[in-house]
Amino acid sequence: MRIWRLSPVDRSDPIWEEYDTEPMFVRAESATRAQDLALAATLQFRPNSGYQKIEFNPWGRYKTLCEDVTDICNHSVDGPAQVLL
Repeated sequence: MRIWRLSPVDRSDPIWEEYDTEPMFVRAESATRAQDLALAATLQFRPNSGYQKIEFNPWGRYKTLCEDVTDICNHSVDGPAQVLL
């Protein structure tokens, strides 16, 4: 496993208004899997009445930087794939 640091590409983008913009650390085998885990951990379910626009979660692949920080962080590579606290 590798340790990935995910962070917003642009914190001033309005899409981040309802999300924490602190970097997120994820243990995963790939950058894609790390982004999938971050997305799942930050899903926000809201009631949808009628034809409301479905909100885009910025922790997906399009609004985040995903860097391999395995060699420069204190998180363990041992264990299951998960978002690290």
